Amino acid sequence: MISIEKDFRRQVRESNEKCLKAMYKYGMKEVKMTPAEIDALKKKVMPVWDELAEKGYYTKAELAEVKALLAEYRSKNNK
Repeated sequence: MISIEKDFRRQVRESNEKCLKAMYKYGMKEVKMTPAEIDALKKKVMPVWDELAEKGYYTKAELAEVKALLAEYRSKNNK
């Protein structure tokens, strides 16, 4: 089962890369955000996650798990 998931993720990443190249070809420009802009965006988005949990799109426990996994990933990868 895990190999199926890995293969699926690989295919999705390849497709995403192909789509990005096509968008660049047709004129889309890449915009790099500054660290300050990224921090400001995160501060605005995080409350939305909580609102969606309140509305029942996912549970608070699921949200806490995702936040913990994200924090773990970022601490290991300096993100």
